[in-house]
Amino acid sequence: MILSVPTTWENDYLVRLREYPSAKWLYGSVPTEVVGSGRQASLLPTVDRERATDHIKQAQRLGFKFNYLVNTACLGNREYGGEFHRAIIRYLEWVAEQAPDMVTVTIPFIAQIIKKQFPTLKVCAGKYANVDSLEKAKFWEDLGADEVVIPDDGPSRDFKMLRLMRQNLRCEIQVFANLACLRGCPFANYHANLASHGSQPHEEAGGAYVDSCLVNCKNIRVKNPVEIIKSGWIRPEDLHHYEEIGISKFKLVDRSLTARGLLKRVKAYSERKYQGNLADIICLHTRRTEHRFVPGAKAMDPGARENLRQMGDAIFAAEKTFIDNQKLDGFFNGLKKIDCRYVSCEKCGYCERFAKKAITISPEDREEAIRRSDLFLEKITSSELFQ
Repeated sequence: MILSVPTTWENDYLVRLREYPSAKWLYGSVPTEVVGSGRQASLLPTVDRERATDHIKQAQRLGFKFNYLVNTACLGNREYGGEFHRAIIRYLEWVAEQAPDMVTVTIPFIAQIIKKQFPTLKVCAGKYANVDSLEKAKFWEDLGADEVVIPDDGPSRDFKMLRLMRQNLRCEIQVFANLACLRGCPFANYHANLASHGSQPHEEAGGAYVDSCLVNCKNIRVKNPVEIIKSGWIRPEDLHHYEEIGISKFKLVDRSLTARGLLKRVKAYSERKYQGNLADIICLHTRRTEHRFVPGAKAMDPGARENLRQMGDAIFAAEKTFIDNQKLDGFFNGLKKIDCRYVSCEKCGYCERFAKKAITISPEDREEAIRRSDLFLEKITSSELFQ
């Protein structure tokens, strides 16, 4: 088993991480750069190029491999303008100088540039590339990708498709272990673009934006807790189901987590077991103290800071959600037998049965979470927030 985990850009974190031999890969990026990455800058640890250079070298000296993220989903068509295009090339030159062991990309054009002008760099097609079929995976492999990441909003639980990929691809396949996006997430493409523009210095938002996607996600889940079970997470105890079909590299999130929060997740997945509340280690935004989310830290004015504070209150609601991990024993055994693409959830009921058995949200906590998220969504859809 190989774990790929976010870096916090702290050297002390690297020392602690060495306690877990399965944590072989680190990933990250400078928060705000011309290309950007897949997270808004205000959620990420602050680091400049000089410190990033030192950290990457230190990580590699300690035996870690480093995956540098150039995984923006959108550049606003600027990539085809001369001045901006040259700025991209200068940035990629700097990335290449860091000698990362891999770079993650989303946009095929960026991958083509890298393969043409920086052929020594290995390429990973990231989550936002939406590699959800053998055809897409083959496209990226033929483009020169050394690895593909499978989206977690459905494809990562499609064992028939995963087996087909593994049998027909030469490149590495990586799946998320603790990411928990909605199954078939209708916000996925828009969210990828929001996050990408939130990490680009030329954007008006200045590294922060109103994340209506996460608020919608929280609203849906607290009203329908079965959506938590339907998400694409993998319990530490169930990693072997993927290893049995030849997939042994697992990605842990989130880059907004503190070192303490990340190390807790690394420990659980390294040990392949977790006693207690699964919500402690999967990405449900129920542990505000473990996130770097500082609402409005980089916002442009007091009004924007207040908007982001309200957004944070909605996203981090339902903090007392309890998912009894032990009551999910056997869940994957049955899940592997169901082709969810061709089955109605209402008629199937498999996830619903496990949700009723494993998930507890107090009525008070649930009602408050619904109130906060409903209120915020009302404010943005009525345009009240933007007056």
